[in-house]
Amino acid sequence: MNKEELLWLRRYNQYCGKFMYKERCRRGISEQKISRGVCTRTELRKMENGDIPWKKMIGDYLLQRLGVPTEYFEVMADARELNGWRDREDICLVVFEQPQKAQQLLEVYQKKYRKKTPFEEQFLKKMQTILLMQAYKKSFESKSVDVEREKSEGENLVESARQTVLCTLPDGWEKRSCQSFYWLPVSWKVFCFWQIVCFLSVRQMKLCRCTRR
Repeated sequence: MNKEELLWLRRYNQYCGKFMYKERCRRGISEQKISRGVCTRTELRKMENGDIPWKKMIGDYLLQRLGVPTEYFEVMADARELNGWRDREDICLVVFEQPQKAQQLLEVYQKKYRKKTPFEEQFLKKMQTILLMQAYKKSFESKSVDVEREKSEGENLVESARQTVLCTLPDGWEKRSCQSFYWLPVSWKVFCFWQIVCFLSVRQMKLCRCTRR
């Protein structure tokens, strides 16, 4: 980049950070609460000061926590973010129909992107949970009966879903009021995902017991 491009990028980062800082202060939300599960307080401060490049994924989630509609706040995505989004889309396209290929793509993603955001980690854990859920369902189709193994697999499945939620919510979130968190749309989705997994695992066990009596 030449000097003019670097200056423009610096001003762009400062504009995005200043906008978020003003919105956060206007709503009286602390750095700790807004950054929890998204980034560190130091990273947030640097973003607000324009000292580090504005990341679209993290920026969008922070703005969503502030209640700012991100569709009215257009920002750029760098090549790394764009490529990551495409790779995640590829995994989504095959996770239900081709679980083995999805597992291979997940392993490639893990190696390709060593440093991942909490949301990327959450996505990967969610995909792994879906694959576990498919394997868990297949185990009930087997003619052999191993109640202890199936119970253990069910518990592992629920714990995998719980760990998925923990990527953006603090430990102990199940015992706290929903009003105590600044929820993200993605957090609501993964919270519902955890509840669905819990429901299906219990339901599957009950159906299995009734069928095998």
